[in-house]
Amino acid sequence: MGHESDATFTVTITGQPAVDYIGAVAVIKAGQAGDHDEDHEYGNQPHFDLTVPGPSCQEPPEPTYAISGMKFNDENENGVNDEEPGLEGWTINIEGPDQLNDSTTTNEEGNYNFSDLSSGSYTVCETQQEDWEQTYPADNNGCHIIEIEDEDADGVDFGNYQAPIEEEPETLGSITVCKIIIDSEENIVDGSELFGAEFNISGLTPDPELSTGSPAGEIPTSTFTTPLLFTDDLIGDDEANDAQCITYTDLTLGGYYYGEETSPDSGWEEPLYNDQFTIQVTSLDDFFEYDDKLFDEDYSNDGSRDKNVDGHIVLTENWPDRTLVVLNQYQEIQQESLTILAYKVVCESEEDLPNWATLGVQSGKPDIITENTAQDYVTASNGKCWLEADWDFQWGFNGQAQKQAGDHIGPAPEGTGWNDFSFSTGIDIPAQVQINEIEEGVSKIWVRENLKENYSPFANFYGGLQDDVSAEMLCHDDILNYDNYDYIRAPQLGETYYCIAFNASEEEEPEEGVQPGDIVINEIIQNPDTVSDSDGEWFEIYNTTDSDIDLEGCLIRDDDINSHTINSSLVVPAASYAVLARNGNPGENGGITPDYVYSSFFLVNTADEIILECDDTEIDRVEYDGGPDFPNPTGASMILADPVLDNNVGANWCVSTSSFGDGDLGTPGAVNDSCAEEPEPEAEPEDTIISGCKYNDINNNGQIDQEEEKLGGWTIVLEKQNGEDWEQVTSAITPQEGDNQGCYLFDGLEAGNYRVSESMAGQTGWIQTYPGSLSYIVSIDENETLSDIDFANYLSCTDNDGDGYAVEGGDCGLIDSDDNNPDVNPGVEEICDNGIDDDSDGNVDGDDSDCQVSPPVSGGGGSVVIFGLTVFNEKNEEVLTDTVTVTWFTNMPATSRVVYDTVFHSTLNDSPNYGYAFSITEDVNKVTFHTVIIIGLTPNTTYFWRAISHSSPPEILGRELTFTTGSVQEEGVEEEAEEIPLEDIEKGLKEIGDRIETLRAEIEIISPQVPTETPVVETEAEEIEEEIEEEIEEEEEEEEEVITAEAEEEGGLGFNQFLAAISGIFNLKDFSGNLFWILLLALVALFILFYLTKKGIKKEDENTWLILITAAAISVIMAFLMQYYWILFFPIILLIILLFFGKRKKEEEKKKRPFF
Repeated sequence: MGHESDATFTVTITGQPAVDYIGAVAVIKAGQAGDHDEDHEYGNQPHFDLTVPGPSCQEPPEPTYAISGMKFNDENENGVNDEEPGLEGWTINIEGPDQLNDSTTTNEEGNYNFSDLSSGSYTVCETQQEDWEQTYPADNNGCHIIEIEDEDADGVDFGNYQAPIEEEPETLGSITVCKIIIDSEENIVDGSELFGAEFNISGLTPDPELSTGSPAGEIPTSTFTTPLLFTDDLIGDDEANDAQCITYTDLTLGGYYYGEETSPDSGWEEPLYNDQFTIQVTSLDDFFEYDDKLFDEDYSNDGSRDKNVDGHIVLTENWPDRTLVVLNQYQEIQQESLTILAYKVVCESEEDLPNWATLGVQSGKPDIITENTAQDYVTASNGKCWLEADWDFQWGFNGQAQKQAGDHIGPAPEGTGWNDFSFSTGIDIPAQVQINEIEEGVSKIWVRENLKENYSPFANFYGGLQDDVSAEMLCHDDILNYDNYDYIRAPQLGETYYCIAFNASEEEEPEEGVQPGDIVINEIIQNPDTVSDSDGEWFEIYNTTDSDIDLEGCLIRDDDINSHTINSSLVVPAASYAVLARNGNPGENGGITPDYVYSSFFLVNTADEIILECDDTEIDRVEYDGGPDFPNPTGASMILADPVLDNNVGANWCVSTSSFGDGDLGTPGAVNDSCAEEPEPEAEPEDTIISGCKYNDINNNGQIDQEEEKLGGWTIVLEKQNGEDWEQVTSAITPQEGDNQGCYLFDGLEAGNYRVSESMAGQTGWIQTYPGSLSYIVSIDENETLSDIDFANYLSCTDNDGDGYAVEGGDCGLIDSDDNNPDVNPGVEEICDNGIDDDSDGNVDGDDSDCQVSPPVSGGGGSVVIFGLTVFNEKNEEVLTDTVTVTWFTNMPATSRVVYDTVFHSTLNDSPNYGYAFSITEDVNKVTFHTVIIIGLTPNTTYFWRAISHSSPPEILGRELTFTTGSVQEEGVEEEAEEIPLEDIEKGLKEIGDRIETLRAEIEIISPQVPTETPVVETEAEEIEEEIEEEIEEEEEEEEEVITAEAEEEGGLGFNQFLAAISGIFNLKDFSGNLFWILLLALVALFILFYLTKKGIKKEDENTWLILITAAAISVIMAFLMQYYWILFFPIILLIILLFFGKRKKEEEKKKRPFF
């Protein structure tokens, strides 16, 4: 047995069997095996043969592998298996080596497996199912490419989510209800002849058993009031609107029912109908009487009646839009009516209101208020007044209406005899009412306005002073003065009367200073790439208001230790940007020119805060986080998608895409890039659009010329007609810059009638020149575009005295309070004792800050500090045609120089001339009283100048003053006071007397239609007389109270005035010579007096008196340095006491001496 072979062999075993069988293998136990001998005979001994397989000589089989994974429901659509459920029954396909092409199905847990795979490259895909979107894998067309080498591949997953099933949109319908009116001769009219007639067409929901078809819904009641506003063209092909229509949209298909129209009881024929089922309305013959049999219990013939007038409208897929037209005809008009039309005129301020009540015809008041009076006054106001819309009026008969006088807000209380007008005011449309009957004995019709909040009150000055101006109501020939009601005397049917209510808007004062939200942090670059952080960090802010904002004094900080106070003027223009940076050098900071350079503040690249505070109020804050919510770019700025969004929400920010400067990305000082993802190009949907532009009509020709520029910052208002009312839909502000500068666009509109107008609020000095009607009323269909709905205005600036300042203010600049006096304007210095508001700031003399000594500030103009050089007391000494002499003081010896220009400088530039065009050569001689002569000036020209001095650097500037050189003709000519002719004085006195008589006559006015002896009239006349006398007495009492209050407030005769008068007597600051010598002389005099009285002072009192005399000296010094000359009274009084005390002491000492 010792050999080996690849074949089997046979072993013969003799003796007792001694083997155990294990399968086909025999195990021979030790000691029982014998030698194999083919020739040996075993006799009767038991034996058997065993075949044992030998070792195989074949190669072992190749290894196999598996690919497995899961099909999961990606419910959050993020392409990641977030332990989401598996999907059963999905087919997974595999392709691989040896033309393998197989598939399997996922089990109930979403798992699948491919086994017995050899090494190689396999493609595993899923079979898509309808309404499912694949999210993983996202590439290779949704398949996995698997390379197997020596191990299984698991986690070969597939993710899908179920897309929402888009339902077919429900078809919706509409019903349009229209009204047509014809007169007795069958002419189509608006019904204004029977003013205020109301018609109601109600929607019904009847019992389905008493009608054909089930109701699908109920349309609202449609109300029409005469006169109609023609909105649609129904009759004929003349393209002229002849009906007013109301459309109800988004109605479910099905049946709708309408009831019989309710109309006025008299003056009208029975209405006719057509719901346009089979007979379309093309003429007046296509209307029928209402069929009222539809809703009775006999409905057997409902299906056979005339479907055009059965009160039943059915909206179907084929006919989803239907129209109901109701025709009304009025009978021949025989009754006359009285019409009252009332206008509301609102002005910017009370000063712009007329003073007609007291001045009468002298102020341009017409004898009778007509249909043109209100519009003429508005036109003459140059944009300061306008006709107000949505204003309500009431009327009542005398003896019934209880007067709601003065400042009563809103309508009169119920039960007080007042009736509402039929219509409120519209744009250029008066409020209206028609009165068809005047009761017997009525001699007056009272009219009042429903006053609103935030309008100026009524003064109620009957026969008051000539310069009183107040809100006022005037009707016809104007009876009462300065109240919110008036009456029409002796009213007649068939007549039309006009009223005007004047008032001024009293808008709430805006909060002072910068408010939260006024400034928005709009762009941040915290991690530049082309330059270092220390040079290239910057951020941008945006002004959301329509006014410039100066941030000087505001604080930039974070929540840690970084902060910086803005220490110079930083003006952010209205609706514009400013850039703040760490480095102001464009060659070092990446290529920007910032508006302000800060220090001690830097931006952390990952997460930090930018906080802006003004006057301890947080204006804006951004807390960026470095990535979780906010962008975290390198070499690019973070930008806010829109300044109106919350800039402390990271989702509202994105990364710039535009390059600037040295190559980083950003838009410093400009509109940010768009944060919206670029959509795939698709066909633009149709839209309903109204658009236009706002132009500057420079030549005031009422036309839009090619060269005229577009204006940004104007508000365009869009209103939609809703029945009789106009409701504001939206508004738009025309952009200040960009491709769409000055233009607006309203899109996404519904079909209908719209009114487009511009808002004049805040547009002082502008007069609208186009269109002539001040607004547009347009009708637009669905998917229609109306463009070129343009507006144009002309800026009218009145400068009668030629001083460069206008009376309008606003866009015309600072307001000139006296446009007939060139010496009064915002560019001159206030003269403190002439009773005139010289600098037009609303404050006169002592009330003006220029005349109030404020705490001394270094470098100011008009006040002095004790330490440091200061310029003060600048003056124009002598002004000629081409020469001026100016003077000023300094508190210590300093040089002299003057800079001057022909324009006003609100801010200063860099030295040496600080932005002024001209400068004289500096006089290096150091003095305290400075005199400079400027020559070579242009005659009849206004100049602005500042004094400049320095004792040691830096230079100190005084305040800006102005002077106007004289003309050649007027030099040396003395002006003589104009003498008022005696006849003019007499004429004026006569006019005053006439006015008094007129007022007395008005008290005694009695209507000619009512007998004089009628008790009612006598009572009314007595009431008016008593009312006027009481109000005159009240006015006198109020004037006495005002005078008393003013006297008490000013301290009797006025302490400040008294001191000013004494100061004027001394007028020490006008002494010629050097102020230093005057001051020195005063001090020497004090100490001489002290020496002369010293002998009368006891030794123990010398220190006390030395302190007193020193205090007196300090008082003298302060009086001269601070220009509080009344302080000189204290040392004078002290010296008098000192002299008296010294003399008395000497007399006492003399008495105590021995006689001998």
